[in-house]
Amino acid sequence: MSAVIHGHGPLSRRRAISEMLAVIILLSLTIVAGVLVYQIFTGKANVASSATAVSIQSLTISGENGVMTITVQNTGTSTIQSLQVKVYQSGGAAVAVNGQFSPPSIAPGQTTSGTFTGNFAPGQQYTVVVTATAAGGSTTTATATVTAS
Repeated sequence: MSAVIHGHGPLSRRRAISEMLAVIILLSLTIVAGVLVYQIFTGKANVASSATAVSIQSLTISGENGVMTITVQNTGTSTIQSLQVKVYQSGGAAVAVNGQFSPPSIAPGQTTSGTFTGNFAPGQQYTVVVTATAAGGSTTTATATVTAS
């Protein structure tokens, strides 16, 4: 017959943490993890929401006068610092144009207009490509086709 002695030995000196303390520790870890996940996703959402976008609102070309008038709107969430215009004939050949937008930079939701001169022929179809560059360096383009009057 063996005797069991309670309260002696290496295992009898260990004490477990209380259930209440365990719940508090787990709850704290859960809150910290939630805050970290929130910070990661809101940081990515801010990057995604800072977009560069532009649209051509109106475009006319007078072939008789050699004048193109264009209005562009900043439809993104970043300020556009510069705009470039390229014009192509229906066959793909580039048309040299001179002119500028006023103002050259536009805030989100705002519009700007520009007048450009070039060698345009009445009845000829042209493709106009506007490239917008935002403050951070990101670019976007808008394209429209118009027939010169």
